[in-house]
Amino acid sequence: MASIIPETLDETPETVNVDVTFTAVLDEGETLDDISITSHRENVGITVTGARFYGQYIDSFDLGPNALKYRDTRDNSYHTVGSFAELPADPKNGHVYRFQAPSELITTYSYTVTLNYTYEDPLVPGNPEKKQVVSTVTQTVAGKYDTWAKQLRDYIALGN
Repeated sequence: MASIIPETLDETPETVNVDVTFTAVLDEGETLDDISITSHRENVGITVTGARFYGQYIDSFDLGPNALKYRDTRDNSYHTVGSFAELPADPKNGHVYRFQAPSELITTYSYTVTLNYTYEDPLVPGNPEKKQVVSTVTQTVAGKYDTWAKQLRDYIALGN
């Protein structure tokens, strides 16, 4: 019976290049029709084409609604936001005084792969049969605190 490889994927750190192509393992009498990733969790840094996904996992973790606290120097008001993108565009206007990173930096991405093939018994030819195998493979992604530390340092440095 046909199968899909790889069956498992190694854990990978966020922002590291990944490139995975799923392939079919066929037995005697089996002919590949097509294989493709038919469902997956989206990530802005990952491209999915056919049976392949590649790129870097980016922004896989939500900081949460109260992750960053800053003082707006224009009116001396205090604000709480959930991402670096929500801070004032000009760092001179947003003095960050608290940053709370998530405590757990592990998440999982799932890829459902569908293999369509034709089976024809070599002992009884002339009766081809369409078959399908569906497999879900997961990849664990580990976040890196230094990614956020760099964003924080860069934001503060631009304000000086």
